Amino acid sequence: MSRKDEIIEKSVEIIRDDGFHAFTMEKLSLSLGIKKASLYYYFKGKDELVSSIHEYFVRELKKKNFSFDFKKDEKLCLISLFEHYLEIFLSPHFSSYISFLLESRSYMPSSDEILSSLFLMMESQIEVIFMHYGSRKAKEKASLLSSYLIRIISDMIISEKEAEMEKIESTISLLSSH
Repeated sequence: MSRKDEIIEKSVEIIRDDGFHAFTMEKLSLSLGIKKASLYYYFKGKDELVSSIHEYFVRELKKKNFSFDFKKDEKLCLISLFEHYLEIFLSPHFSSYISFLLESRSYMPSSDEILSSLFLMMESQIEVIFMHYGSRKAKEKASLLSSYLIRIISDMIISEKEAEMEKIESTISLLSSH
C-alpha cells in the first residue's frame, strides 16, 4: 500500500471513530507518527484529502465487480447480488468509508451524491436481474428492493449487527415472484 493510501485509510478510521468535525491534519499526523508538514507533501489540505478519500474508494469499488450467474433462478441471483454487496460494504475497509459518508451527509454534499450513486448502481443491477427473468414492473421492484437493501446495509453498518438473511430472503421471494 502506498503512503498516500495509508494516509487515506487512517483518515477514514479517524473520521469514523471521532467524527468529521474532530478530524484534523494534526490528529492524523500524530496517529501516523509523522510530521504534519509531511501530510502536505501528499495533500494541499483537508479538502483535497477528502476528495482523495472519495476517489480512492471509487477505485476500490470498481475492483469488486459482480458477474451475474443467470443459470440460477431469479431469487438466488438476487440473493447472490445482495451477499456480494454485504461482503463489500460490511468489510472493515468499506464499512468505515460508508460510515464516513453517512456521518458527513449533512455538511458535505458530495457524500450524499456518492451514496446516491451507490444506491443507483445497486438498483440498476437488481433491475437487470428482474428484466432478465421477465418480471413485470422490473423498475418499480428494483427501486423497492434496493431501497430496502440499502436501509439494511446502513443499519448494519451503524449498529454493527448481523443481517437477518431469512427476512431478506423472504422479501426477495415476495418481489421475485412474477
